[in-house]
Amino acid sequence: MTDLAVERWFLREGVPAIVRARHSAFGRMLPFTVLVLVYAPLFILLWAAFLPGVDDEDPPPEAAVASFVVSIAAIAVGVVAVLVFLRLRRTREVLRGTRAGLVGVGTALLLNFVAGLLAGGLGKALSDLGEAAVLLAVGLALALSGLGALLGWAVRRAVLRFGTMLSVATRAIPLLLLLVAFLFINAEAWQMSAELPRSRLWGVVGFLAVVTLVFFAVRLPKELARLEVPHSVDHVREACENTPLAARAGALEPGDLGPRHPLRRAERTNLVALLVVAQGLQILLLSVAVFAVFLFFGSIAIEPAVIEAWVGHPPTPGVLFGFPVGLPNELLQVSILIGALSGLYFAVYTITDADYRAEFLDGLLGEIQRILLARECYLHA
Repeated sequence: MTDLAVERWFLREGVPAIVRARHSAFGRMLPFTVLVLVYAPLFILLWAAFLPGVDDEDPPPEAAVASFVVSIAAIAVGVVAVLVFLRLRRTREVLRGTRAGLVGVGTALLLNFVAGLLAGGLGKALSDLGEAAVLLAVGLALALSGLGALLGWAVRRAVLRFGTMLSVATRAIPLLLLLVAFLFINAEAWQMSAELPRSRLWGVVGFLAVVTLVFFAVRLPKELARLEVPHSVDHVREACENTPLAARAGALEPGDLGPRHPLRRAERTNLVALLVVAQGLQILLLSVAVFAVFLFFGSIAIEPAVIEAWVGHPPTPGVLFGFPVGLPNELLQVSILIGALSGLYFAVYTITDADYRAEFLDGLLGEIQRILLARECYLHA
């Protein structure tokens, strides 16, 4: 296998800091560029066709269903386009370099400008062009920092481990229901959450997320420092099975590895970020699951008359991300708050509790151990 194949494997594993060669940021961001290239112009044109005259930034309630359908359709087509592109790129080297990346960026900007021009004239075209430029700038920053590779790895891992996470959720959520049921069936909690403007409620959620990230940033480096990585040819060979490094590892002889290569600061930071992002994504998914459970529970257990008695006024129609959901806004508010608090609870217990740790953290540390063993083989070559 070539060095390029090996380095791409490390990028797919979310550890770009290990790679010693420099790869084109425009080439690496091409999947994101394809998403912007397809999704944004399609969304603009579909909106103009099915919702003429409706503001796409703040659609009225009567247009909520149509705007939701338009958004989902554009996203679905964009995701399919990215999947097709990724399959094509496996066998076409031309789709990996700087030239292809720059062509993709130029095409995305042009299509967004043309779509805006067709949908609403020059003013809208310039606005859509600016939005596309900002999105592509964000994608370039993610590629340059390596965060894009890390996020891609975390999402792929979450999809592959969805069954495991579902198993954990089915065991954890019933216990959590018992722990926070007193908060959900509590007039003060409903009053507090109902009186919060939605923007301020998201601020509370953001604060809890920051607390969670700080907890991870303090604890996870210690977990990484305690990780024991054996330094032997047999362990390296085992770690490199079914990777582009398998042939190199198989050719190693006892004593070939030499002294262990110490981690550079960038590599250590990358590995800590890997732990934080992977744990954070799992916590996010479990928090959303708790939110959905309490939303369902409240819709069948809490009558409108009870909500009115608790909050002092009749329930108001619920809107989530601009779309009416057919549930009371007060139920949405308290469910969002409990979901965020549950995320902090999960974050602490995935590290401090033995049962949760075995499901969440130990497997992730095992994957990092495998990456570090493969790193030894890569650096030896």
